[in-house]
Amino acid sequence: MFKKQLEAKTQQRLSGADRKKLKRTIKERLPSSSDADIDALLPPKAEITVSKFPNRVHVYGLEGGFPMFFDVDGRGTEIFPTGNCLLMLPFFGLLCC
Repeated sequence: MFKKQLEAKTQQRLSGADRKKLKRTIKERLPSSSDADIDALLPPKAEITVSKFPNRVHVYGLEGGFPMFFDVDGRGTEIFPTGNCLLMLPFFGLLCC
């Protein structure tokens, strides 16, 4: 009758190699974005966390901050910016199209 609240199965920090892979995937997915744009959203010295949900969605964000990107299938191929990401850099939404 009542819908259960969705909670993350795991939440962990990304390693250096995974961080580089995430940035490379975002750059491939959004080719018109510059490295400076991606560094503004995911700063090099900040800790990036990934939350894995039971429905295979992965949510990437800054530790203690808002989510910035989400991966629909959990394989790293379908990564999209969140609303918070688009609010931080308004022109970033135009790059997604």
